[in-house]
Amino acid sequence: MLPDLANYHVDGNTCNRGLAYVECELTDPRRMVATTVRVRDGLHPLVPVYTEGAFPKPQIFALLHKIREVEVEAPVKGDRIILGNALSTGINVIASRNMPRRIQGREIREKGYGTRG
Repeated sequence: MLPDLANYHVDGNTCNRGLAYVECELTDPRRMVATTVRVRDGLHPLVPVYTEGAFPKPQIFALLHKIREVEVEAPVKGDRIILGNALSTGINVIASRNMPRRIQGREIREKGYGTRG
């Protein structure tokens, strides 16, 4: 059940964004989500990922459960969509860094997938 916003009074905000934030927080709370995804044959076993936009708060644990099922093949390029339209919300889960491939104990540096330096 959504709260009746007419029964609330917001004060102390110095701009209209504060009022909009409170309304959103009461009716449709959202959060950015950051976690990791398993990588097969990568330099590291995990690659960090994040949601492209704020995700509905009540669905965050379902999202994390879904992400736990995901495994990607290296190399992974930063900004690659790892999970598109997550839970039919229209929000993508994106890799936040490159992850180069590792074969026989050695890193393979491919264009756009290498490490810094």
